[in-house]
Amino acid sequence: MSTSIPSEQAAETSAATPLWKPMRRTNLSERIAEQLRTEIIEGRLRGKLPGHRELAESFSVGMSSVREAISMLASAGLLEVRAGRGTFVVEGASEAFALHALREPRSRRETEQAIEARQVLELALVALAASRARDEHVVRMREALGRMESAVGDSHAYAEADLEMHLAIAQAADNPFLLAALQQFALLLKESMEISSEHAAHEVGDLRFSLESHRELVDRIEAGDGDRARAVLLEIMARHRQFVLGPATAQL
Repeated sequence: MSTSIPSEQAAETSAATPLWKPMRRTNLSERIAEQLRTEIIEGRLRGKLPGHRELAESFSVGMSSVREAISMLASAGLLEVRAGRGTFVVEGASEAFALHALREPRSRRETEQAIEARQVLELALVALAASRARDEHVVRMREALGRMESAVGDSHAYAEADLEMHLAIAQAADNPFLLAALQQFALLLKESMEISSEHAAHEVGDLRFSLESHRELVDRIEAGDGDRARAVLLEIMARHRQFVLGPATAQL
């Protein structure tokens, strides 16, 4: 099976010969995302993806399943959706995944190091976002907050929306190099967010307390209050560390 898409011209590939195996079971969007993820990681899928309709025909699924799969991979930092232009594989995505997501099982020390690196990076991003965020950035953050609110009882969906919000903050920082750095963490970030959300939901009942902290974070960014935004993020990260690694490592 050849799935190489070396350039934007590949978007013109005929759907008569499916590029991927048709989906016949439940969880279609996750299975589509897994196939696409594999092709990206192995370097066979690059540049611009075929359109949603063509992908749906190739997979023999509905358009909604394709859209959900693309949303998953965009949240993971592997795909970028460009308004009016299409969906593109993020440059260097396969290398980033190889560095951060293919070493299983991951040791406790690696998890600690990943959380530490994320904190250093995101504290800088939040401060920049507070001074540079434009209206459209705040709109995207609040849209992610809305998805988080809808998912306070679903740790998996909540983690996906949580990641979207943090990537929106990174975009608001208006530094493509720092954004790319966070995108390299995206898959690992989502993994630890899911663990944290599951543990938090089990202990507290739902994730509304986390939602309120994130809402305050966005409020502080919108108000241009970088110091308070950093303080709120530190509180969020302290809880995240505690739920992932245990109370003994909660101090920051």
